[in-house]
Amino acid sequence: MNDKTEGIILKQSDFKDNDYLLRVITIDQGIISLIAKGAKKTTSKNSYACSPLTLTSIIYDQRSSSLHLMQSANIINTYRNIRADLIKVTIATLMCDIIDIIAKEMINEDDDFKLLYVLLKESLNHLDQDDSDFIVLGVFISNILKVMGIAPQVDGCSLCGSSHVVCISIKEGGFLCSNCNIESLNNSVVELKQFRLLNKASCEHITILKQFEPFDFSIITVLYGYLIAYGDINLASWRFLNELVINK
Repeated sequence: MNDKTEGIILKQSDFKDNDYLLRVITIDQGIISLIAKGAKKTTSKNSYACSPLTLTSIIYDQRSSSLHLMQSANIINTYRNIRADLIKVTIATLMCDIIDIIAKEMINEDDDFKLLYVLLKESLNHLDQDDSDFIVLGVFISNILKVMGIAPQVDGCSLCGSSHVVCISIKEGGFLCSNCNIESLNNSVVELKQFRLLNKASCEHITILKQFEPFDFSIITVLYGYLIAYGDINLASWRFLNELVINK
């Protein structure tokens, strides 16, 4: 039976001589694996639509196994501006990697899959159209942390609830006040404010957050630290991005 869906290509790998194996997050079918027969051939009409970081309209033959057969694919968006910038394409790859990892832990949770799809699509749109790369990544990670149930406490001290916070602690799960800050951590008022804003925002707030720029990459590093500490997600794409920013 043929099904039609819209999806973002997360991963592409070789499968037999002329075929690709695709991992795709879709608007209505969660994450699906597709065999794209003949897509390696330069003459294939589906070749470009099978590229990672592509928003694609897909018709596929749904099979009883976990591998479905793609019949055709049409490009909706290639995110041209992302592909032209190394920082942007690395951020986009990281976002796709994160989605792929956490989706493997989800079982038949349609609402969460749709939330992930919308989050990734909107994040890629902003990354493609805006120059606020770190804001986009920060909002993306903060929303992933919410989906995973490991978002930091940013409404007061994570230990005593005091509103007079002085630092961010990954170990203690959020803000700390001076009395609870036994590790002698220190963050500026600007860093605390930006960290809270990122954790309260969704993609629709990205334009508003621009008025609080620049967002230093160190804030994004702390956010990603929660994924490492509580989600056990330490990806090569993150390490590559970190090196790019440090050496820029």
